[in-house]
Amino acid sequence: ALAVHPKNPEIVYVGTSIGLFRSTNSGVAFEPGGTGISDPNILRVVIVAKPGTDEVNGYALSGNAINYDYGLDGRWNAYTKLAVIASDFAVNPNDENQVYVSSLGNGVYALEATTSTSPIDPSNPESETQKTADVTRWQQRNSGLSNTQVFSVALNPNNTGTLMAGTSLGYVYLSTDVAQTWSERHRGIPTDVLYIGGTFSGSHPDFLAALDTSIESTNYFLDWNPASSDRVESLRLANNNTLLYAGGAFTVIGGQQ
Repeated sequence: ALAVHPKNPEIVYVGTSIGLFRSTNSGVAFEPGGTGISDPNILRVVIVAKPGTDEVNGYALSGNAINYDYGLDGRWNAYTKLAVIASDFAVNPNDENQVYVSSLGNGVYALEATTSTSPIDPSNPESETQKTADVTRWQQRNSGLSNTQVFSVALNPNNTGTLMAGTSLGYVYLSTDVAQTWSERHRGIPTDVLYIGGTFSGSHPDFLAALDTSIESTNYFLDWNPASSDRVESLRLANNNTLLYAGGAFTVIGGQQ
């Protein structure tokens, strides 16, 4: 799992099977990404900047818990755990309490929570404060979602009531009412340039490739080939889409170790 700091693309968070790590120099070196996450198997990381403020918040998925770090100061907490194992999640950058989670077989859940601010040291009211989530619960929202094998969920940051869910068999569902209802919109991949990780046959790159699906062709693969030595499992674009971070099982990519 990879996430790039929205205000500084040199800061990168990486989720691994042994914990969360942070780099402040574009991945040259890493350090622990904070404390407080009980399950070290980090499946997904999201870093969002709250518009109109200096606030940057972090979120990490591990098992059936969504962990959060309001202010990204290294102190992680967890929302009330889900009763199912989550596959993905999305966050409204305007509201840290608007979180959506996808699951395989149980569809989509929405978080209902409030936040409060209290001293980090309860015995010292003058100590530094920390914002935490209160009264958290998850509400299942599957109306119209006929396929509940949901692998991914995404939120439109310019219209935060709009979400999309990707399911098995190549189905994509759309909600325009904060996940209250869903409608099937598309099968397959969208018309755009995509970066994908996988295992490809023939003359294509082995593990990481770029596709241009806007062209009329049976071969969407572009000539770009970073020559990854093994699986690519996570991709993130940054710096106005001029910088691509890749994470996976490889030891060599783009000629670099």
